[in-house]
Amino acid sequence: MQKNPDWYLSDKKDPFLEVLRLYDKIIGDYLNLKEYNLIITTGFSQKKYDRVKFYYRLKKHNIFLNKLGIRFKEIFPRMTRDFLVTFENEREALIAENILLSVKSIDNESIFTEIENRGTSLFVVLGYPREITNNFIIISNGKKLNFYNEVAFVGLKNGMHNSKGFIYLDNSFEKKYNDGFNIKLIHGIILDYFDKKSFN
Repeated sequence: MQKNPDWYLSDKKDPFLEVLRLYDKIIGDYLNLKEYNLIITTGFSQKKYDRVKFYYRLKKHNIFLNKLGIRFKEIFPRMTRDFLVTFENEREALIAENILLSVKSIDNESIFTEIENRGTSLFVVLGYPREITNNFIIISNGKKLNFYNEVAFVGLKNGMHNSKGFIYLDNSFEKKYNDGFNIKLIHGIILDYFDKKSFN
């Protein structure tokens, strides 16, 4: 079983128990609203992640790309590790792609694990999965750079998506759904309840 680093989470803390208590309070508040009928559902659930994976993002995307010698038009940071870079033309995008692909750790592991060339733009994922400590050196076309100063820690991946979802229907709904069903039927269940099948 994988263990969180001590600096990330103390053995004395249990975030899973904390969130269960929070959900218990929230759901309890809704159950006490007797004049309403209640559906609670998840599209996915989570299962334990089977390895340690760290998430980082660049602190200042434009400064970092300038240090690599990349000419670009604009940068648009996205979710967590991702960012989009636009260029004046396809040639500059291709040059930038090759530079980013060349960025490796000392042990020759790629820093940017996904690069999607869209012609005059690149969609880039900072996918290096291990802890980045002080004096973590990256190499790009012979240039060395302390990457620790360039990134901010986002999180440590502890869970991953599981396609199994769950649903709770209060007593106002038909019992025929209690034995399990595909999550895609929820739409129909709601329409049946409100007798609006004409919307199908």
